[in-house]
Amino acid sequence: MRGSIIKFSGLCALLCCLVSCAALEKLVTAPAYAPIEEQLTDEWYGRADTDIVLAYGTPNRVIDDGLGGFVYVYEEVHSELAASSNSRPLVYRTYTEFYLDTEKTCYNVRSNRLAEDGRRFSPLRTLGTTAVAAGLVYAIVALCL
Repeated sequence: MRGSIIKFSGLCALLCCLVSCAALEKLVTAPAYAPIEEQLTDEWYGRADTDIVLAYGTPNRVIDDGLGGFVYVYEEVHSELAASSNSRPLVYRTYTEFYLDTEKTCYNVRSNRLAEDGRRFSPLRTLGTTAVAAGLVYAIVALCL
């Protein structure tokens, strides 16, 4: 009998930890991501090309912007093979492009980069958490009987 009470108390303590506010938030939410293009434009508009190179290093490519200026292109290309061996690799390109006028002053930024933007409710995580909690409750009841 004493062993059952100790097991019951331990499992109850574990269940309390799982449903505490901090743990529960992580269990039912997932990180959210938002584009940073607008922030980059606000930060770099009107700045000189030397500031950009100091912050980002040498661009991967420099191309003509069609207006007499330049575009400094910073990019990373990643590829990975899909599960089936006879399929083509998946290729991902992450870029930031700084548009510079004839005086090498930034007038626009384009980017597909994302930054973490808090957490959002996740139905799938909630279902998983509910299943685990239900399993723990079932285990507590089964051990105590």
